[in-house]
Amino acid sequence: MKITALAENVSTTEDLGSEHGLSLFIETEAHKLLFDTGQGSLFAENAVKLGVDLKQVERCVISHGHYDHGGGLRTFLNLNTVAPVFIAQKAFGDYYANRAEGPKEYIGLDQTLLPNERFRFTDGYLKI
Repeated sequence: MKITALAENVSTTEDLGSEHGLSLFIETEAHKLLFDTGQGSLFAENAVKLGVDLKQVERCVISHGHYDHGGGLRTFLNLNTVAPVFIAQKAFGDYYANRAEGPKEYIGLDQTLLPNERFRFTDGYLKI
């Protein structure tokens, strides 16, 4: 198994961007998976630089409904037109950060992506 960080809080090289968030490309002998998509399109930009073809991803898993893990969903859906996206039933809820100062900030996913026939909503344990 090989795991390639496409987006993370830090980068080990100046060639790759970093951001608050996470996106991992997981490759086994049999499968290619994308785990999270980071905040936006950075994961896709880094994938190109790393030689990762996101069109080959067979399944995408979004860990939870915060923008720093699923903010790049639109980018992924546009790049890969076939892979199902496994995501918790409640991932598209209204999630806000309660900051000590200033107004509440929306930190959820882009709800304009709904409905989408490629989303496979999960609840609890699911073997894929």
